[in-house]
Amino acid sequence: MKKLAFLVLAILLICGGVLWYLASADWNGYIKSQLEIRGSALMGEPVTVQEVDIKPMDGFGAIRGFKIASPEGYSAKHAIDFGEMALDIDLQSLRGSPLVIEHINIQDPKAFIEFTTLGGSNIQELIDNVKKQLPKSSQPSQPSEKKEEVMITINKITLTGMAVQADVRKLNSKVYDLNVPPVELGSIGGEKGLPADQIGAELANRILKVVRDQAEDLTKQTIKDKAEKEAKKVLDKLFKKD
Repeated sequence: MKKLAFLVLAILLICGGVLWYLASADWNGYIKSQLEIRGSALMGEPVTVQEVDIKPMDGFGAIRGFKIASPEGYSAKHAIDFGEMALDIDLQSLRGSPLVIEHINIQDPKAFIEFTTLGGSNIQELIDNVKKQLPKSSQPSQPSEKKEEVMITINKITLTGMAVQADVRKLNSKVYDLNVPPVELGSIGGEKGLPADQIGAELANRILKVVRDQAEDLTKQTIKDKAEKEAKKVLDKLFKKD
């Protein structure tokens, strides 16, 4: 089975974009503008893209500087930089429905999560924004009478090489740099698939939740480990024998 590693499709899915503009005269410029427009609408915060370099004939593409801004009130300028995203698409599925994406690999993303005194965070606010775009039912929305929607299924999604900077200065005056082990995000769409906008919202929701959950767990463990080391030093000093 032939597969095509085509980075741009993954980014377009996150933003709920249309996948079929291969004839565009300014392919890279069009992709960049759609990422920023659709991404900002989905996230509820500005999305910026530095550079798009797509080579359709080679089945290769690169998008650099894809960043989501933090909501207002947070010191971190950006909440997340998605790094590089690559996917394998089953070309045979283009003949029918749904379009099957075998694997999306999100490589080396960087997240900057800032916690508030009440336990909220910039990432949680983005999750709340994305949730507004998710359907209340697990069933796909009814297709438009004027246009048949492209249904999509993603079989496997992975996050690799994620780095998270967790700012908990409002809680304990610390900033932690965390490395997240590879994470499997499962599949989306099932046998029948889902419309591109629902796929994009669900994919973004899962990625942001991983950032939040991993940051919370690793930060708690780091604080615990450091507290235990400090307590041990105090006890060793207190009970030190002459």
